[in-house]
Amino acid sequence: MVSRVSGFDGPVGGFVLVCPGRAHGPRVVVTGDLESVSWLVIPFVAVSNDMWGVVNDNRVMVFSTERLILRRWRDVDREPFAALNADPEVMEHFPARLIREESDLLVDRIEAGFEARGFGLWAVEVAATGEFIGFTGLAVPGFRPGVEIGWRLARSAWGYGYASEAARAVLAEGFQRHGLREIISFTAAENIRSRAVMRRIGMTHDPADDFDHPALPDNSRQRRHVLYRIHAPAN
Repeated sequence: MVSRVSGFDGPVGGFVLVCPGRAHGPRVVVTGDLESVSWLVIPFVAVSNDMWGVVNDNRVMVFSTERLILRRWRDVDREPFAALNADPEVMEHFPARLIREESDLLVDRIEAGFEARGFGLWAVEVAATGEFIGFTGLAVPGFRPGVEIGWRLARSAWGYGYASEAARAVLAEGFQRHGLREIISFTAAENIRSRAVMRRIGMTHDPADDFDHPALPDNSRQRRHVLYRIHAPAN
C-alpha cells in the first residue's frame, strides 16, 4: 500500500510504503511521483527486524527506524544545521565551530559523496514532528582506508537514544546494501558521549588502534583519537 506522507515536503512528493502485515511497524518513506509507484514496490526489502528500506538510485535514498527518518539533504536543512555547527556544546570535541559558509560547504560535500559512492551522511529528522536534528551516516576518511560511521545531532536531540537508533540503521544499510565487511568509527579520546554510542551499537575498541589525528596540531587536546570497529554479521 502506498500513501502520501502528511507534512512531507520532498522535492517531488512523499509516500509511505507499508509492507503487508506491518501496518503498525516502522514506516518506509520514499520520494517519487505516482507514476513511479512500480519501482517503489519491487525493491522493498527488510534491512533488519526494526528498519525497512526502499531505494531507487543514489538520488532517492530514504529509510526509517521506529522514530526517525534518514534521508538526503534539503535546502531547508541548512539553517538548523548551521545552528548546531555553531553550538559550542555540539562542537566541543571538534577543533572549531563552523560559520554558515563552512556549514553549507559541508552539506555540499556530503551530497557530492552520495553521488560518488551511493552512501553518505544522511540527514536525520524526527518522524513524529518532521524536525531536522542533524546527521548520521557513512563517510570515507581522507587520511586512512576504510568506511566510518559518524553522527552529529543538535543539543536538543541529546538524551533520547536517537544517535544509537540511527546508527544501528546505518550499520545495517552499510553491511546489507553496500556489502561492507567492516565499519569503523573514531573520535577524540575525551569524547565520552560518542564512545558510549559506539559501544551501544556493538563496536569494539582495541587501544592498539588509537592514533594521533594527522590534521590536528601536537598541542591540540583533541589530537589523540580512539578507534572502534564492527564487522558484518556472519551469514
